[in-house]
Amino acid sequence: MNSVVKKSIAFIGKANYADAVYLLKKTLRSNPKDVQALNILGQVQIKLAEYGEAIKNLEKSISINSFDHEILARLAYAYEKSGSYQEAIGYYRKSLAIKPDQGHIYDCMGRALAKDEHNYEAILYFLKALEFFPTDRDIHKNIGYVAKDTGLYELCLKHYAIARDLDPSDEQSLSCLIFNSHKNPQASFADLQELAVAYSEQVLPQAERSYKNEVGVRLDQNKAKLSLGFVSADLRGHPVSYYLFKVLEKMNKDEFEIYLYCNNQFNDDLTQSFRDISVDFTCVTKMGDAELAEKIYQDQVDVLFDLSGFTKGQRLAVFKYQAAPVQVSHIGYFGTLGMKEMDFVITDSHLVKPEEEQYFTEQVYKMDPSLLHCASLDVPEPNKQAPCNVNGHISFGSMNSPHKISQELIGVWSQILKANPSSKLIIDNQFLETDSNQEFVRQSFAKHDIGLDRVELRSSTQRNEFLQTYSDIDVALDTFPYGGGSSTVEALMCGVPVVTVDGDGWMARQSKSVLSNAGHEELVAQDIDDYIKIASDLAADMDKIQNYRTSLKQDMEASEMRLEAYVPNFEKAIWDMWSIKCQEQGQ
Repeated sequence: MNSVVKKSIAFIGKANYADAVYLLKKTLRSNPKDVQALNILGQVQIKLAEYGEAIKNLEKSISINSFDHEILARLAYAYEKSGSYQEAIGYYRKSLAIKPDQGHIYDCMGRALAKDEHNYEAILYFLKALEFFPTDRDIHKNIGYVAKDTGLYELCLKHYAIARDLDPSDEQSLSCLIFNSHKNPQASFADLQELAVAYSEQVLPQAERSYKNEVGVRLDQNKAKLSLGFVSADLRGHPVSYYLFKVLEKMNKDEFEIYLYCNNQFNDDLTQSFRDISVDFTCVTKMGDAELAEKIYQDQVDVLFDLSGFTKGQRLAVFKYQAAPVQVSHIGYFGTLGMKEMDFVITDSHLVKPEEEQYFTEQVYKMDPSLLHCASLDVPEPNKQAPCNVNGHISFGSMNSPHKISQELIGVWSQILKANPSSKLIIDNQFLETDSNQEFVRQSFAKHDIGLDRVELRSSTQRNEFLQTYSDIDVALDTFPYGGGSSTVEALMCGVPVVTVDGDGWMARQSKSVLSNAGHEELVAQDIDDYIKIASDLAADMDKIQNYRTSLKQDMEASEMRLEAYVPNFEKAIWDMWSIKCQEQGQ
C-alpha cells in the first residue's frame, strides 16, 4: 500500500472524504490500474451516494482482478443503490460463487431480488442468510414482507412474529403482523383486538398534548356545516381513492367542506382531481405528528377520517392528539385499530355481526345497507357477449391482489379446474410481472396436476388494461379468507359474476355484502365445497353466464349501492356520528 493510499484512508477515517477523493484521483492519474486506489475510491463514492462514479471505478477494478469477492459485492451494492437490480443480482451471485459463506451477501441478494420482484427466490436467499444471523430482526421482517406478497401467509406471520419478539417496540413488525393475521383462520377476534390495542398502547408514541378539551367546544347539535378531514397515503391511483373520489365529489358542499391530508408525495391525475374538489389539500409527508395535529386543529376540522389503518403510510399517531372532536376509521382497514382516541368505525351489518362488536374499541356505526358503492372510477361497459360464447370454453378469473392468493386457495382453484376439464383460469396482478414469480405460480398449480395450458398469467400495469381483462373472464373466483372489495364491485359492473365464500370476519365478508346488496346471494357459498359447486354449476350453464353479462351492471345500479343513494347515506352517517358525540358531551 503506497503512502498516498494510506493517507487517503486516514482522511476517510476522519470522514474527510473530499481530501481522500482528491488524493485517490491524483494517484489514478499517474497509475490508472492501481487496484487499491480504484477500490477505495469506489467505496468512498458509495458513501457519498455517487453510485454512477463508484460503478465506473469498481468496474475498472474488476476488469483487472475479477476474483475479489469483496469488490464484486461492493459493485453489486452500488448497482443496487442506483436501481439497477439485475446487474446487482449478477454481481452478488459472482461474489457468492467465489466465497459461499458470506451470510450478509445472502441477505443483500435477497434484498436485490425482492426489489426486482423476484419474490420466491428472494425468500430462499433470506432464509439462507438466517442460517448465519438467526436473530437479525430486519431479515425476519424482509421474509415477512416478501412472503406476504407471495401468498405464503404462514411464513409471513411466523417471521413477523419473530421480528416482533426480537423488538416489541418495532412499529413495522407489529402493524404488518396485525394486517396479515386477518389471513390466518386460527386468529380469533380477541387475538386481533389484543394485537391492535398493544400497537396503540405500546408502539404508537404518546401525544405531546391533547386537543380534546379545546375541540370539544365545537360540538353543537345545531351546526349547519361540518368540516371533514381525511388522512391518507393513497390519494392517487389506488382502490381507496377509486372508491372515495366520487363520494367526495358528489357530497353537498353546503353542508360539508373537505380538507385532505396526503401522506404521499406521489402525484397523478387522480391526485390533482382531489386537489380540485377540496377546500385545502396538504402534502404532510414532511410534517411530524405534532405539526400535523396542530394544522388539523387550526383548520378547525370537525370530523377527521383515517383511511389507512395499519397499511403503509399510515399516520395513526396523529389521532392520539384528538385534534378534531370526532375521529373515524373508514375503508382503509377492516377491523379495530385498538385506539381509545378513535370514536367510530364505519361498517355494515353484513360485515360485522352484533356479537362481534365487542371486539372493537371504537363505536361500530353500521352504514346499512352497504359500506361500498358501485361507482368505482373508469370501469368500462360490459361486453355484450360472454367470452365463453366466443371461445367455446369457460374462463374463470381472479383480479385480486397477490397477497390474497394462498397455496390453499390455489388448491381449491385446481379442484374447480379439474371438475371442469375444458375450462381455463386467468390471473392478473402485478406480482406476475417477472418470470420467476410466474414460474412460482405455475409450479404451485403443477403440484395439483394442473398443466401450463390451463392457467393464463397476466400482469397489467395500467388500470384501463387491468379492467379490460374482465372482458375475457366468464366467472370471477373470489379469494378467501381475505376476500375482494373493489375487485368484486368492478367485476360485477363489468358483467362478471363473482363466486365467494361467506367467512368469519369483516374481510372475509366483503364480497358477500356486495352480492347481497346487488340481489345475488346465490353466488355466496356457505363453505369450500359449496364454492366449488357454485362455480362448476355456472360453468355448465353458458346461458346463465350470458344473462349475468347483460344484467349485473343494471342490478348494481338499481341497488342502494348506486351513488345517488349512497352519498346521502354517507352524509347521514356523518351527521349521525356528530349527533352521537354531541349527546355524549351533553351538547
